[in-house]
Amino acid sequence: MKKKQMKFIVSLLTMVLCITALSLKPWHVKALSVSEDEVYNLLTGTYGFSSAQASGIMASIRAESDFIVNAEDRGGSFGLMQWTGNRKAALYSYASEHGMDVNTTSTQLAYMYYELQSSEKTAYNQLIGCDNTSDGAYNAGYRFCYYYERPKNKESRSTKRAAMARDTYFASYANGQNAAGTIEAPAATDPTTSEQTQSSAPVTNTKVTSKKKAKFKRGAYKLKMTMSVRAKASNKGRVVGYLSKGKRIYVKSVKNVKWGKITYRGKSSYVSLNYAKKL
Repeated sequence: MKKKQMKFIVSLLTMVLCITALSLKPWHVKALSVSEDEVYNLLTGTYGFSSAQASGIMASIRAESDFIVNAEDRGGSFGLMQWTGNRKAALYSYASEHGMDVNTTSTQLAYMYYELQSSEKTAYNQLIGCDNTSDGAYNAGYRFCYYYERPKNKESRSTKRAAMARDTYFASYANGQNAAGTIEAPAATDPTTSEQTQSSAPVTNTKVTSKKKAKFKRGAYKLKMTMSVRAKASNKGRVVGYLSKGKRIYVKSVKNVKWGKITYRGKSSYVSLNYAKKL
């Protein structure tokens, strides 16, 4: 009788422990917070997004994961973008295939960009159609959430993130660059625009004033951050690989102001020198 009671008690305790373990938040593991500046620099420096477009992406990261790179909720959503299901599995496969740590900002943004160039091309086209203005930041925040994240109640959530992109991130990172700027005409399929865009005021197309062009020369450089390697000297060039932060490279020549020509895997390729230090 006592043996049966002991077995029952042990079974009951085991059940309680299992239920407790399952009910714990998966992200009780130490949270790995990342710098907003690091994310912004990668988005603009490595992937060529404008301040407004980067602001739109960052608003969703804030809402989804609060910039915790290993954030995971009870439903299993993971990472900065809270990937889930097949997209989460694909993230892990991508990291494994490229020998990258899935719990890093560079890996997750590289995968995000990979998605935007393939399965999420619609979201990419919507995003790059946003001007580098406060209204462009609003539209970028809305479109990235609506087309890329696609959360429940996506209309209302997209509107909130649009305001955050414009009022928090673009206001912080634009550095006065055409902050009033041009009023962007929304894409034909965009469900909403900002209040100013909807007004009947005439639309003025003005060019965004660019920063003073940097002067780079051939020679040895050290990368300040993980950089994409492109087939052509342009942000639109096909990404052929990545070079890690701290990597030393030799630039044979400079093209289009900032693109250093290097040899990568036996072929001539290009990296942006904006985030590289001359040695």
